[in-house]
Amino acid sequence: MVNDPLHKKIADGIRVRSASKIPIQKPPKKSAASDKGAEELIIHPYVPTGNGGFTTWSSFPQALSEPIPSGQRTIMADVVRHASPRPYALWGMMAGMILIVGSGIVLSTVLSRATVRVKPKIEVVTIQNVSVIFDTAIFQPIPEQKTIPAEHLHFTEARTQEVGVSVVKYVEAHSHGIVTISNQYGIAPQRLIAQSRFLTPSGVLFRLANSLVVPGAVLEKGTLTPRSIDAELIADIPGEHANLSGPMRLKISGFQGTPKYDGFAVVAPNGFGGGFRGTKKVPSDMDMQGAQQAATKKVYDELKQQMQQKIPPGLRLVDGFQEIRIVKVALDDPRPLGEGIIDQGQQHDKLAVRAVAEGDALVFHEDDVIALLKGVLLPQDNTKVFVDNSVNLTYAVHTLNFDRGRADAMIQGSIKTKQPLTQVQRDDLATALANKKQGSVREFFNSRNDVVLSSLSVFPPWKSTLPSSAGRIQVVEEE
Repeated sequence: MVNDPLHKKIADGIRVRSASKIPIQKPPKKSAASDKGAEELIIHPYVPTGNGGFTTWSSFPQALSEPIPSGQRTIMADVVRHASPRPYALWGMMAGMILIVGSGIVLSTVLSRATVRVKPKIEVVTIQNVSVIFDTAIFQPIPEQKTIPAEHLHFTEARTQEVGVSVVKYVEAHSHGIVTISNQYGIAPQRLIAQSRFLTPSGVLFRLANSLVVPGAVLEKGTLTPRSIDAELIADIPGEHANLSGPMRLKISGFQGTPKYDGFAVVAPNGFGGGFRGTKKVPSDMDMQGAQQAATKKVYDELKQQMQQKIPPGLRLVDGFQEIRIVKVALDDPRPLGEGIIDQGQQHDKLAVRAVAEGDALVFHEDDVIALLKGVLLPQDNTKVFVDNSVNLTYAVHTLNFDRGRADAMIQGSIKTKQPLTQVQRDDLATALANKKQGSVREFFNSRNDVVLSSLSVFPPWKSTLPSSAGRIQVVEEE
């Protein structure tokens, strides 16, 4: 019989079957300390009530300090063992769902961003019949006169071709040689005409084979640095008297009595040779003609290649601005000129036909031409620029005068232009794109005439619209 009211109520809430059907499990014997510890640990939020339901221990705080009779401990343990954990699982699931939804909202709003990559639209501008003057007398472009500075380059090349000898005849040959003419007088170029006279210290007269321009000296920090050019001199009269071993210095007779007489240095490093007067074996006319043609082609090709290779860096040479001339084709000693005095009286089984070619060219900086074209083609739109390496120009020469150092040409071709975006334009694009759907972004750029869409990336990936804030939209211009 349970006298305690609380325990009685608990007992009343439990349906008791007959003793024969309910096995009674006796608890093991424990010490008083152990029983007390067990009584304190059997605490569960649900306990049976008298009407067959359950209530919480919180309704019975006084029971926490009262011992439970040993006969009811097994029943209470059974109650604790069958208590349901479902309320905890539901609360955990709800908390997880709230966390996921909240993270998605944060990613889609606070942390969202977009990168829009664009390229300026390229326009092809056609260049038609733009007249330009190239002049060696100026050093800076003159846009209003469409005049570009140019430089005059002179080249000399010689090649030989062997030919057999079989005919004896009387021959007169002029001695000749290559000299270097240096301008240490002033910065202005000096023009020398053909047949200009040069004198050796012994008084032998040589003449300049072809007209040329000696480049001016370079003035740097008050000091003149001479510039030079090679040229061919030919003895005034034939004969062995002009075969002179080198090196030797000569003077330009026409400058005598002026400061230029000492201001121009002329040096023949290998002397002169080839002069002869008398009878000797020579090639037949047919053999000579074949050797001349072979030597001429060889020297022409070599000089053309040399002119292309020896153009200073940054300068442009076009076909219409160059000229190659064959200035001499004659019999020569098989040995290269300068290896010794040539004895034309000596008999040889083979001789050589020597061809000499000279070339002139006007070269210029094509950047000066491009700057001039920009002023002509884009006079009112300074925001546009030419696309690098997109220039395709042809030069049709109308007049070319190497003596004056001047050429008139008509330029045609094409060039590509673009308009780079300023920071203000990038900001305006970001503002216009704010909160737009991804599908409408391409349509937005298709309607513009300044840039085209290159790529679009949005974070988070599932977001179908661009951020509503322009500050989270980055517009990047690609080359």
